[in-house]
Amino acid sequence: MIDYDQGHWASTTLVWRGTVLARLRTRMAAYAGWAAIVTFAAAGRTVPMPDFGALAHSLVGVAMGMLLVFRTNASYDRYWEGRKRWGGIIAGSRNLLRVARAHIGDTGPLAPLVHGYAVAVKQHLRRETDDAQLAAILGEEQAAAASRRADPPLFLATHMSRWVARQVFSGKLPAALGRELEGAITKMVEHQEACERILKTPVPFAYVVQIRQLLAFYLLTLPVVLVPVMDWMVIPVTAMVAFAMLGIEEAGIEIEDPFGTDPNDLPLEHLCDIVRRDANQVAAILDEELPDLHEPMD
Repeated sequence: MIDYDQGHWASTTLVWRGTVLARLRTRMAAYAGWAAIVTFAAAGRTVPMPDFGALAHSLVGVAMGMLLVFRTNASYDRYWEGRKRWGGIIAGSRNLLRVARAHIGDTGPLAPLVHGYAVAVKQHLRRETDDAQLAAILGEEQAAAASRRADPPLFLATHMSRWVARQVFSGKLPAALGRELEGAITKMVEHQEACERILKTPVPFAYVVQIRQLLAFYLLTLPVVLVPVMDWMVIPVTAMVAFAMLGIEEAGIEIEDPFGTDPNDLPLEHLCDIVRRDANQVAAILDEELPDLHEPMD
């Protein structure tokens, strides 16, 4: 994700990095070239220009605009849903560690397990395997055991549940609080599943094909419609319209999968660092910094 100042006009207008221009320039040049061919043919009267009708072409443009809006909204919904689900993972990790630290004291292996779980979810969503990163958090043996599984985050979530069960069995944690901690773990796993659903359920194929076919038809016929009234200006106008229409679609494509490594995808490394920071902070709280249970609160 790119951090930017919304109030700074130049930095959000005169910029190349993070935009879709790099992926559009070839198609823009192709449509501009087609417009040039149509203009030359019309000027030399070598090819009779078919009459598509400006009104009919405009109606096609309206329909295409509506489809592009729906496409962009669907992509942003997926992006925002992914961010909310990762917010749920962060909130679940905070609640799990907070309650465990307040009622048990030493959280032991729970803090690295929570951090390792977030990193494993990130790698799972990106289809990555980095044993060294997990080993630095969990140790080589546990990291290797997790990596051998088809679902490493689920393996680590099971270890977190096992830790909670041991605290209840040993009498360090009341059963009611054990259920609360287990509920936090369950919520984290549910958020993971929601992220997997976003990843594995793309925008329907027929919908994507319809938009692209309509875009191609609109841009290919645009010079034919405009050349009688705009002459040579058709070439830059076609390039600009192609930039506008194709850019909207390409922006939706980029954020459709919010868990990748594109410039506009979610900053999963930063979100994992938040989990690590909070886990270390909770684990480092000293007993003398917590209110005495036997003293009344002011």
